[in-house]
Amino acid sequence: MSSPKKSFWKLAIPILCFVLFSAVYGLIDLYWVSKLDAQSFYAVSVSLPLFTLICAMGDSIGQGTNSLMSRSIGARDYENAYRAIFHGIIICVIVWFFIMLCVPFLDDLLIFAGLNKSIDLTLRYLVPTFLFSIFFILPNFFSETLQSEGDSKRPTIIIILGNILNLVLDPILIFYFNLGVGGAAYSTIISSLITTMIFIYLYASKRTKVPIHFRFSKLNRHVFYEITNVAFPNFIIDSLFCTISVFINGVLIRDLGQIGVLLYSTSIKIQDILITPLKGYGRGLMCVSAQLFGSRKIKELKEFYLYVLKVSTATMMVIYIVFIIFRDPIYYSFSIWGMESGVKYIAIFGTFIILTRVFLVMDYKIIDAFGKSYYNLVFTVIFIFLQIALISILDFIIPYGSSVLIGILIAQVIMTIAYEVFIMHLFKKFEKEIEENTLAVI
Repeated sequence: MSSPKKSFWKLAIPILCFVLFSAVYGLIDLYWVSKLDAQSFYAVSVSLPLFTLICAMGDSIGQGTNSLMSRSIGARDYENAYRAIFHGIIICVIVWFFIMLCVPFLDDLLIFAGLNKSIDLTLRYLVPTFLFSIFFILPNFFSETLQSEGDSKRPTIIIILGNILNLVLDPILIFYFNLGVGGAAYSTIISSLITTMIFIYLYASKRTKVPIHFRFSKLNRHVFYEITNVAFPNFIIDSLFCTISVFINGVLIRDLGQIGVLLYSTSIKIQDILITPLKGYGRGLMCVSAQLFGSRKIKELKEFYLYVLKVSTATMMVIYIVFIIFRDPIYYSFSIWGMESGVKYIAIFGTFIILTRVFLVMDYKIIDAFGKSYYNLVFTVIFIFLQIALISILDFIIPYGSSVLIGILIAQVIMTIAYEVFIMHLFKKFEKEIEENTLAVI
């Protein structure tokens, strides 16, 4: 492998462009729906956690496959990398089957979560999304597998082209064909279908370094275990974040009404844009760190990790300063009353939140690189319950939904400290193991 820093930037920059465009695309998608009416905007807003969870399934399986492929490539075990991608595809198809089985229970799920307003509009968006979820899962999966072999440019270009197609189809299906909320769903499905077909063509025509070989298609329990060892905790983590989103929506509905949910969903989309560099840096960190870990270069890995932390912190501080200056025009673009009120909170607490997000994202990704994602699961469970407890307590003290932001902020500060202490412990442990192995050989 070339210099870790060079490999990092080679991976991170295209991924950063991809994540930025995806975040902007998500915001524009929400923008078009906001022009229908408040009920349609609400319906898509409450659907976002579930839609995000579906996409995250492909991402989680892809990260598990990516981690195994990167470690295998670092150890020069290329046959294991071939097995990994084939087994990852099988897991994607199995997950799709179970998602489709959930369709008859969607209305009950929404009612149970207390999101029974505009339920018909919400189902118009969610039902087709669940039925055709394989087209959201596979593009995220293939993006990760290509990144494991050092190719982040092609998946970035493919995903961006798909998103552009979605943006073109959105107003056509929503307004011209008068499909409303359903048009937003079908435009996403059509664009994702085309994106999936392009990825399949790349692999079918063997235009990748790690192609899909059917002679490595024999099912292997160990490969399944290695992929799910990273993917399953990530999936549970995404499910927990979906749960906390539903919980927060419930608090905001009670305190502020529908406007609270609209404010929260838009704020989340804007924050997705602001933390784009973190996502790009995090994926670059995971790919490079997995190869360094596979080759047991722990000292070099630790130096690289600290380098990425410094770059991430400096980048986020600059972005938040710029955002605070131009915050008002961003929120005023949404023609929903009260949307601008969230700016004050983000402007005041933004600097503190972004510092914690840097460490949380990078520590999360480097643990994935170690293939020890169950640690992330434990930390996330603690994090979710801590947020729920703090928000519930503060909701009795602080009115108008402010408890949500302050509760999240305090929880992030606590978890940042805990994560960082644990990461330093892992580095010391790995260094000690290598030192002991070296002495044993001597």
